[in-house]
Formats: sequence, structure tokens, C-alpha cells
Amino acid sequence: RHTRLVGDWSSDVCSSDLADVSENHKQAVELFAAAGVINGYEDGTFGGSREITRAEMVKLLSVLLGLDKTAVEGETNVTLSDISGHWAESFIRKFVAKGYILGYPEGDFRPDKAVSRAEAVTIINRVTGLAKASGLPQRFRDLPGTFWAYEEIMNAVTDEASPNA
Repeated sequence: RHTRLVGDWSSDVCSSDLADVSENHKQAVELFAAAGVINGYEDGTFGGSREITRAEMVKLLSVLLGLDKTAVEGETNVTLSDISGHWAESFIRKFVAKGYILGYPEGDFRPDKAVSRAEAVTIINRVTGLAKASGLPQRFRDLPGTFWAYEEIMNAVTDEASPNA
């Protein structure tokens, strides 16, 4: 079972060779690595304790959704200042074209920036088509109603929201 490295598409690594995978997680890591969903790093590690980057999350979800195997309308029109030549450029273009993720107001994407929990929830809500209710009551002391992802987070944790049919 071989899978490509995240940062170097010309090299292959055997999923069982990932040095930092514990026995408890080896089967799951090998399953997803064999499917091309998750990959190792150039140093031969899996990096399970690292933060996941925006590019890595987009790649992971793109493969799960099958976007890596298809053209997406509008992908060539995506203009973000910092994705040209990035290993995840194609994944990012497709994901942005689908409306699952956006760049920043400055016109960049920041592919190597760690994805925040709020960003991850927002992306997952968009991918799953979660129907949104507005005016949901505050449930978390550390999540003010003025936070940019307040409604995304509250819809993800409430019973009032449901996936679109």
C-alpha cells in the first residue's frame, strides 16, 4: 500500500512506514493512507500531533468528496495571491469554486496556516449543506454572538439545524 507524500507529489511512501503512528492508530491511518485521504510528511512521519493546515484540510475533504478526480466549474477563475505553485493548488481551486471555503479579504488563502476550529466547523457545515437557523441562543461563555463564526458553530451544535435534503 503506497501513498504520495503531502508536500512532494513525486515520491511514494508506504503507509506502514510512518514512524510516529502508534499501534492503537495504525489500522485507521493505514486505511486512510491507502485510500489517499491522508498522507505522511517528507521526514517519514504521519504528524498526528501537528495542527492541520488549511491546505491539508482542503486536500483531505477533496479526496473524500471525489473532487480530486473531477473538474469543477469555475476552478480556473479562482484568484488567490498565494496558491500558485502550492502542492494543494488544484484542491484549493476546486474547493473555493464549490463555495466550501473562502480566501481572506486581502485576496490570499494562507494554505500553510493552521485551520482554526471555527474555520473547520464552517467548512464542514458548507460541505454537508447544514440548514441554518438564525438567532440561536448563546450556549458557550467563550463564544460571543459577535464572533464571525457564531452562527456556524451554534448551528453545528443545536438540534434546530439539520442537513438540507
